[in-house]
Amino acid sequence: LSADFIAVIGTPVPAVIGTDYRALSRMIEKKTGIPALTIDTDGTKLYDDGEKKTWKELFKKFAVEKDVEPGRIGIIGATPLEFGIYEEDFLKKYFAEKGFSKVVCYGMGDGLDAVREAAAAEKNIVVSPAGIAAAKYLQQKFGTPYELFCPPEIIPEWKEKKEQVAGLLNVEELSEKKILIVHQQVLANTLREEFISANINVASWFMMNKEQKKEQDILFKEEDDWITYIKENEYDIIIADPLLKKAVPFYKGEWYDLPHFAISGKKRQSV
Repeated sequence: LSADFIAVIGTPVPAVIGTDYRALSRMIEKKTGIPALTIDTDGTKLYDDGEKKTWKELFKKFAVEKDVEPGRIGIIGATPLEFGIYEEDFLKKYFAEKGFSKVVCYGMGDGLDAVREAAAAEKNIVVSPAGIAAAKYLQQKFGTPYELFCPPEIIPEWKEKKEQVAGLLNVEELSEKKILIVHQQVLANTLREEFISANINVASWFMMNKEQKKEQDILFKEEDDWITYIKENEYDIIIADPLLKKAVPFYKGEWYDLPHFAISGKKRQSV
């Protein structure tokens, strides 16, 4: 075998029979001489739960002590499932323009060497909830601080709508507008902070970190939850994946597309 490492991803059967994943990784390493990590997923949860475990295991397995490089940041949690794009250039350019001299995007453009050198970052930027556990590990292990932030402009279609929404909110009394943003939690929260409205709720079908979840935020379990909720709650503006609009044809308010690949499965154009 010729590989930097071997990853074994759990499925329902090993979960049911109580597979010892730690022992399995040791056996693989002994037999192949290649570093191995095992992810104890069980095939019954959503994609972000698997991402969460994978990010953390990668850093636990490979990250080692390094001197901190001023101006270097790491981006954790960027995957095509979050944004529907297959390149990291936007994130690197975005943060480089903010004054960071070295921007590392784990998993999208930067590989195992970057993971090994994770302790060299002066700060990590977490762009999706799946990256929070890994960022907390790196903070505990190496003292690396982290920030939760995701530039909404990473989704090309949103760039066309952002000024329209901002213009609408500027000419209207913000407190009179009831707004719902549906996406992964970090991106949705970033948008909420941009608009600075006290009447914005965030909703998702995916991971919602308790520390960032406000009392009025909603975690949906089924498609029916979405339909019922929109029927029972009058929103002036909904910002969400366009596929969700088809399920609520009765909705009469303003709608602005904010695609989420994990919902629509539609690949976005390059940024």
